[in-house]
Amino acid sequence: QEVPHGDELGLILQGSAVPNPELHNTSWYDSVMWTTQDQKQRKIAIHFVRHKEMIQQPQNALLMIEGGTLKEIWKLTKRFKCVIPVRSTEHDLELLDLSAPFLLQGNMKYYGCKQCSTPKPMKSLSSMAAERQPSWEPTKIAQVLGIEPLQYVFIMKFTLVDGTGALDAYLLDY
Repeated sequence: QEVPHGDELGLILQGSAVPNPELHNTSWYDSVMWTTQDQKQRKIAIHFVRHKEMIQQPQNALLMIEGGTLKEIWKLTKRFKCVIPVRSTEHDLELLDLSAPFLLQGNMKYYGCKQCSTPKPMKSLSSMAAERQPSWEPTKIAQVLGIEPLQYVFIMKFTLVDGTGALDAYLLDY
């Protein structure tokens, strides 16, 4: 499946609902909420996943963000190890639609397959946070959240033309 780029990705990320204050500060994450100073006065919530009742150092921390723009999320990925865009439901936090990345780490965006994934609630991450040394590796996060990660595929199309006609040739590889 194609992954969104630039403005298209920005619109998907901004499409998350207004954060639900009832889902703040649970047993496995601490939340901070603020209102932006721009004309829209958007509400943004950041949920810092705890490890052994403490928030980890930024270079080892996983956080979840609701209502952030692409620019705001990229700023967070420069400081924190893992950023997961989420939205609130009545009872829990959940991943955005899988057209958005389920995880951002540094400059990398990790996407999940819409057809083969069965996303689980974000509270599934609490089991990883309880581990002795949570690694926050993309494959482990995907597994815990019920995501089947997409693989990047190289695709090229050539049109070969000679005196007898044209032939389309495709080159595909992982």
